[in-house]
Amino acid sequence: MAGNFKFYYFFVFFYIVFTFISCSRPRNISNIGYEIIEQNTSIFFDELHWSTFEKNENITVQIFVQNYVSDNKIFLEECNCYDVFNKEGFNINSNTKYNTFFISEITSKFDNKSIKLVTGNFKTKNEKFVEIHFNNFFVNNDVSKAFLIVEKIGHGIKSWTKEVYFFKKQQDKWVFYKKELLLVG
Repeated sequence: MAGNFKFYYFFVFFYIVFTFISCSRPRNISNIGYEIIEQNTSIFFDELHWSTFEKNENITVQIFVQNYVSDNKIFLEECNCYDVFNKEGFNINSNTKYNTFFISEITSKFDNKSIKLVTGNFKTKNEKFVEIHFNNFFVNNDVSKAFLIVEKIGHGIKSWTKEVYFFKKQQDKWVFYKKELLLVG
């Protein structure tokens, strides 16, 4: 009987140690990316300044968000805009590796907006809608900063922007501090 109690205490001890170690590990980069997107959705969606139909309160803006944060190196090489990132303390170039991940859910509680998470080539019957792509997510833990490129495509109104959003870590949160327009079409 005494052997069973030793085994029980041994098991409880290792369970507590394992739980402490796993909780104190740094978070996965994709978790940080998801957290940044979730905490700042209103910033990404409220800044649809080119959307003329958004100004009408009687119209619900359909927003479709791609569920995959991609790695789009071709864009960065074409725009040759590495200096935009590097002046913020990032040291990126054509060999930089960006983080990719899936978005499992997204906040959809906004006035005058209907937000849906979609995959790949989705189909809709709407003539006017906004499509959002998140790509080139990068975290630099040395300077506690991150950035995310957001592409906003206005269908039916022929507008397109690519913007970079910058974040810095303050205590345990990633806080938005700056946005730069990279391209407009």
